[in-house]
Amino acid sequence: MRIAIVTDSTADIPEEIAEKLKITIIPTILVIDGQQYNDGEGISRQEFYERLSKMNPHPTTSAPSAGSFQQAYATRFAEGYDKVISIHAPAQLSGIFNAASLAAHEFPGQVEVVDSGQLSLGLGHQVIAAAEAALEEKPFEEIMA
Repeated sequence: MRIAIVTDSTADIPEEIAEKLKITIIPTILVIDGQQYNDGEGISRQEFYERLSKMNPHPTTSAPSAGSFQQAYATRFAEGYDKVISIHAPAQLSGIFNAASLAAHEFPGQVEVVDSGQLSLGLGHQVIAAAEAALEEKPFEEIMA
């Protein structure tokens, strides 16, 4: 069984690792001075942090749409994957988990959405471990563990 791993940009996984491990990353949305940016596009992290102390009002984030997740899941299935494990920041802290869960309803029994209980690298390490196990073709239950 081929299992794909999906997460969002709050996992802070470097692009080269995501490519190597075939991790699909959905960008979160940054709102700066009323302008929306997909995380990683239009403004670099370095530029963001350099400008952060001078930003007024402070920037906010927004969850990607359920449609973004639905499209990512559909793409992975079109590529021949049998299941998707979608791992995200806690539902208590972000709407990302809810958007991913809503999208998963379009693929009954095929997408498992996981509340990682973690942020940033705590989330990222879970995603990387799952992706490594998926590439080794470990069983679904083992990857979930």
